[in-house]
Amino acid sequence: NILILLLVFSSAGWAESPALLAQKAKPSPEDVVRRLYDIHLKHDKEEKGKGYPETVAQAASCFTPGFLGIIERAEKRPPNGPNHIDIDFLVNSQSGWGGFEVGKATVTGKDAVVPLEIWGGFRSTKHKDPETLRRAKVYLTDVGDGDGFQIRDIEFVAAPFTNYEGKVLTQP
Repeated sequence: NILILLLVFSSAGWAESPALLAQKAKPSPEDVVRRLYDIHLKHDKEEKGKGYPETVAQAASCFTPGFLGIIERAEKRPPNGPNHIDIDFLVNSQSGWGGFEVGKATVTGKDAVVPLEIWGGFRSTKHKDPETLRRAKVYLTDVGDGDGFQIRDIEFVAAPFTNYEGKVLTQP
């Protein structure tokens, strides 16, 4: 009788295996940002600073449909025209970058903000040059399409640093 009862519970889906539960787990906001920038760093080093179109194509699921649409429309604009992307908008630079760090997300309901630090130059990912440091806030939302959190905007914020003369400056 106990065996029959166990079979009924397991066949009815009442008892889910740990593997099935893990499969249903969605990536955290930090995982989404880290995935995007891991992909981008690989493409950017291969393409020597011109890797963002490949990144956007490979990591499309990291973006909300609305943000992805804005990116795709801007990429199709003629060079030097309005709203044309002439900068690597993922790192706010035309001169390359060397690495990044993802901070802890602040999650409020279906929205999250992930702090991000990016340092410039084609150097080792271990080198943090304070003069090339760029800070960003990555805004994510769960649009309910089954993919979990997706990036809806990236805002670069001022990052103070001390230059070689000891002056505190701000890198946008």
